[in-house]
Amino acid sequence: MGLIRHIVHINVTGFAAQVAVAHDRTLAGRAFVVGLAHVPRAVVMDVSPEAFSEGITRGMPLFAALARVRGLIVVPPPTEGQTKVASALWELAGALSPQIELGPRAHLYLDLTGTRMLHGRAVDAAARLQKLVRTRCGLEPTCALAPNKLVSRVATRVVRPLGFVAIPAGDEAAFLHPQPLHLLPGAGEAATLRLHYLGVDTAGQLATLDEALTVAALGAAGLKLRLAATGVDPTPVGRLDEQQLTESLLLQPDTCDPVQLSGALWGLVEALGFSLRTRELAAGRVVLSVTDCEQKECQRQATLREPVRRDEELAAIALGLFARAAPARLRIRRLVLTLSALSLPRRQLDLFAPAADGVLQDALDDLRRTHGMAAIRRGCVLAAES
Repeated sequence: MGLIRHIVHINVTGFAAQVAVAHDRTLAGRAFVVGLAHVPRAVVMDVSPEAFSEGITRGMPLFAALARVRGLIVVPPPTEGQTKVASALWELAGALSPQIELGPRAHLYLDLTGTRMLHGRAVDAAARLQKLVRTRCGLEPTCALAPNKLVSRVATRVVRPLGFVAIPAGDEAAFLHPQPLHLLPGAGEAATLRLHYLGVDTAGQLATLDEALTVAALGAAGLKLRLAATGVDPTPVGRLDEQQLTESLLLQPDTCDPVQLSGALWGLVEALGFSLRTRELAAGRVVLSVTDCEQKECQRQATLREPVRRDEELAAIALGLFARAAPARLRIRRLVLTLSALSLPRRQLDLFAPAADGVLQDALDDLRRTHGMAAIRRGCVLAAES
């Protein structure tokens, strides 16, 4: 029998809403949504549990949410707070293991395999981590411990919005057997609907489905989903070439103003660049997705010969991609910027004084690390946010 892995998954349900409560405790226990109340065609970005129980969901038009719940509170997106919390989560996890992976919306994976001599039993270390996230970040996370990433992720979906669960090695398939298909990563709405017509509604039913029938229903990709239903996942935590950092912005209202769009892109670059350097990484691929007012999406990407990590470099690439992706004079609704092909930056001792732009970038990062992202911003970013 091989080495038993101990993979922790921390899932903060309603991340933006929880950060808002941590910043303003008067919101606790109240129905509120995260959104921009002052702009037309605004949508709900996140919801509190109380608002969710009233039928309000993410992506709903804000006017519809206000009409549904009388006295509904609307709070602006806590962008600054989310950046701070993500950095805090990274530090808390890093104190337990070097193998960590922080995904979007505060999905944190941590590999505790082989750390018993340092931190005790994995289940105890996971419970302590959950408590630390609660006390130091002011969040209420769901936590799961399992032999692999897939099972730990599904487990947090089962016990969310709050809870703790540990799945012993050997019980992966038994745990997944009764779970509905939509909890499996990769089981989208179309796939679950096709399988439903075949009488397959749970992971256990999919795990025993005939291979030919699986391929007929879902194509070759269905075999990967069927394998996931058995609880098998060899994917390591922290594998850089499989990780990515993503920031998105919903422009409310839609705009074709080049000043606003340039500032919006710079804002995404600043947030991503800071996250990249905080993790001491560099990016080898930059992907920009642009969605216009007609909901048409265009994606462009650049694969780089040499990984980059400074804001100026990232912004030049992002602006170039935008020029290729965005139709002229068409109003833009959403921007999504993704950094992938992550790697450790090449380090070389300076024979002379370091480059001035490198010194400036380090100074900016130090200011933001101490005082927050809002401590110093580019004028174009402030213009876009006004």
